[in-house]
Amino acid sequence: MALKKSQQSMKSWADDDYVKKGSVYVPRKQAERMSDRETARVSAIKDRATAAGEQYAQHGLHKGKKR
Repeated sequence: MALKKSQQSMKSWADDDYVKKGSVYVPRKQAERMSDRETARVSAIKDRATAAGEQYAQHGLHKGKKR
């Protein structure tokens, strides 16, 4: 049986190699390119949003990505 479009996108996302860098999950290749300063900046933004009860944080790591 063929997968629905939504199932296909989840399968491709699950196949990606994500790692936790600070407080944010990012693809392994992107995590390797991130500096310690950028990791600290993004983690601070994510931590503040989480503390405020927000589900998403606009930290700018995924700019230009179709979501």
